[in-house]
Amino acid sequence: ELPADLKDNTIKRLGACTAETKEQEPNKQLAASNLERVTETLTEASKTSEAAKKLWNNIAPTVVKISIWLGTVVESFGS
Repeated sequence: ELPADLKDNTIKRLGACTAETKEQEPNKQLAASNLERVTETLTEASKTSEAAKKLWNNIAPTVVKISIWLGTVVESFGS
């Protein structure tokens, strides 16, 4: 189980990213910013938390696909 604050922040940011992608004219910069923060948070947490590492490994392929659609590079991916 992830720590509550990490879990809440991740869910909130992913929710904002998901909502933005469903808009007729999505704000890709806003979605990319939220996705970047999720990536940074989970990458850092995966260094010390086995639950975060497992979660990151499960969602990383999706994050890459979304970041390509957004036209951005997730800076901390794979670090």
